[in-house]
Amino acid sequence: MSVRQIKHRIGVCVPGGSFMPQDKNRIVTPYDQCFFGWEACMNAGFDFAETAFGVFMSMSDEEYKRAVKDGVRFECANSFLPGEYALAKTELPVIREYVERALDRAAGIGVDTVVFGSGRARSLPDGIGYSERSALLCKYYEFIRICGDIAASYGIKFALEPLNPAETNFMFTTIEGHAIASHVRHPAVKLLADIYHMSKQNEPLTNIPLVADQLAHVHVSEFDRSFPGAYDGAEKGELLPNAADALSRAGYCGRVSCEAVYKDYHAELPRIYEYMRRVF
Repeated sequence: MSVRQIKHRIGVCVPGGSFMPQDKNRIVTPYDQCFFGWEACMNAGFDFAETAFGVFMSMSDEEYKRAVKDGVRFECANSFLPGEYALAKTELPVIREYVERALDRAAGIGVDTVVFGSGRARSLPDGIGYSERSALLCKYYEFIRICGDIAASYGIKFALEPLNPAETNFMFTTIEGHAIASHVRHPAVKLLADIYHMSKQNEPLTNIPLVADQLAHVHVSEFDRSFPGAYDGAEKGELLPNAADALSRAGYCGRVSCEAVYKDYHAELPRIYEYMRRVF
């Protein structure tokens, strides 16, 4: 029986790459991707837009200032740490410089929740021994604390995103992410639950109430990364209604954001909006 009572603010992640209707000879700039992705999301009725850090970090200073002036706002941003800043290989002072620059830009464009997924950048090297792994984990925890300190100075939450083992080898489940956030013990360091990643590794939705005290953001898609509602009414379409029930049971009142693989971003947005508004 459904227990859904809480209505969430719903949003959608702007896709990477070129997705705008355009002349094939036109060069799509980072500003275009930022502005038109945000505009389509807001025009479809969503409460907020989410983007990847690469979208606004790749803009020139002039493009970034233009986007801010034009009213572009992203409440959440994901894919925080690029692969070239791999934690296992890059010194923390170098990473800190990137973190300061990235969070300054994020705050300027409205972001108040940063998602630390970045599976490639956070992966541990294969074949390392116990002592090396322990030393790297200490470094990882220190990185998270650094991010928490800088994020807090901007009033931003830094949300850890567990990913399935096909994308990383560090931090898989919401229970593990909760344990890491609890170990770090920083008020700005929180947790994200991604329903796709939970489904991918058969993590039970009953874990959500167990981590609710740290939960700051939620990503949703269908079990195969298709857009929410792609299987609406079908037998295999129960994942997201069940997730909505679990969030209600947990008392979660935060944002829910669609993070999916789109075949046609503009055409799918109305269907995504209708479904998410009804279910979440």
